[in-house]
Amino acid sequence: RLGLPVGMLNDRDKVNRPSSQHGFINFLVSPLILCSVSLFPQFHPLMSELANNLENWRNIWVEDTNPDSEALTKRDEDVRRVRLQAEEMRTRVQARSTMQSVGPTEASKPTS
Repeated sequence: RLGLPVGMLNDRDKVNRPSSQHGFINFLVSPLILCSVSLFPQFHPLMSELANNLENWRNIWVEDTNPDSEALTKRDEDVRRVRLQAEEMRTRVQARSTMQSVGPTEASKPTS
């Protein structure tokens, strides 16, 4: 209407939505959630849900585009990386929780 060009990711007729979602999650959302979960470990389920979401978009992308093996391997690696980060965060939270529930060890207690 105004004669302005439509931005590449804003053109509803040309954008590959699963691919753009993958890029958005991979380059913006994932680093943000990873930092957030590092600061607030109790939010670690967000990282697992993010990995599930990324895999769902990957599956839709595969159905829509029938990618070559190289592109598919790259997407699978992105999903694997986010899953590993999610698992690492979950493990850290469990370790902290275990350490807090056990309390101080006998060796660390002061002697009188």
